[in-house]
Amino acid sequence: MRQAPRVLDAVRAAGVRVFIRVTRVKDATAAFSADGMHAAHAVNGPTFAHVLLATDELLARLPA
Repeated sequence: MRQAPRVLDAVRAAGVRVFIRVTRVKDATAAFSADGMHAAHAVNGPTFAHVLLATDELLARLPA
């Protein structure tokens, strides 16, 4: 069974419940296995995150 880290998912879910826009930074995420990373990004990520970006993509979108 693929399962993302529960703490991260709980934080994202709480943010969505109170209408906070959630951005997930895919290269700033950790998991215990490749399956865990897959679950975090491909399975659970789209459920809660409004945007999934790499660090350089996020920095490019921030105002100077």
